[in-house]
Amino acid sequence: PTAMQHSTVEFAYDSSTGIIYAATVNGVFETDDVGSSWRQLNDGLGCLNTSCIALDSGNGLLYVGTNGGSVWRLALGPSGPDDKDKVDPDE
Repeated sequence: PTAMQHSTVEFAYDSSTGIIYAATVNGVFETDDVGSSWRQLNDGLGCLNTSCIALDSGNGLLYVGTNGGSVWRLALGPSGPDDKDKVDPDE
């Protein structure tokens, strides 16, 4: 865990868990201690240069748009993201 040292594009906040997610030029990060330390969530992410982030806390999903032209959906479990997949634009 480290302090955020990456250019951040956008944040998403989950008020039910207190977790903050950050879309950065080096991938997605999360913090549960108001930014004192950050963890990477990049396993399976096709492009680390992210452009936007959106949280669907009701369904436990985090959406990440990348500068590679893709949108990735991360399933958020009780201990953090546990599944990632590329979103099919025809779904």
